[in-house]
Amino acid sequence: MKLIKFISNLPFNGNYLAVLFFIGLASCNIKGLTSGYKKLSTAEKSLICDYPSKKACQFININGKQIVEKLQKDSFALVHIWVPHCKGPNCFPLKYYRDYAKKKNCSLYIVADSYDMESIDEQITTADTIYFINSKYYGTNFRFGYTKKFINDLVNNKPIHDSLKYASYFYYRKGVFVASSSKAL
Repeated sequence: MKLIKFISNLPFNGNYLAVLFFIGLASCNIKGLTSGYKKLSTAEKSLICDYPSKKACQFININGKQIVEKLQKDSFALVHIWVPHCKGPNCFPLKYYRDYAKKKNCSLYIVADSYDMESIDEQITTADTIYFINSKYYGTNFRFGYTKKFINDLVNNKPIHDSLKYASYFYYRKGVFVASSSKAL
């Protein structure tokens, strides 16, 4: 209340202060809020191909429908939406997922939810293919928006049950969605 009273006693309209506040906020860049694509260098952007691509690429932009199409050829597959800079209890390095896929004899699709190349470069090998959620396809640069739309495509637009809202592990048999989980394998 004291702040409002202080602002109202200023010789100019408090709207100017609000405008200044929002201009300052707009200039902030909060890591993890957006895809991070705009922060990539030209060299980093040149490493990323859109699916489908005629050239071999280690980094591929893809949407959920396209990845489900790719899963048709796999008898058993895991699609993991990976958060490169995640530090939580269910976050593991890429090696963990590679080892799991090998042990379970399943195809592995690592889908990074942001273009955090610094975190990705620390963990990838030359054999890894990293898919990125194609935020341009989903019409938003905000992670929450395009990740939700990507998951809708992964589960073929089935109603999103609470258990899917925060899932990052999606299992398929011959391209058919069979289960999901938000907990580590």
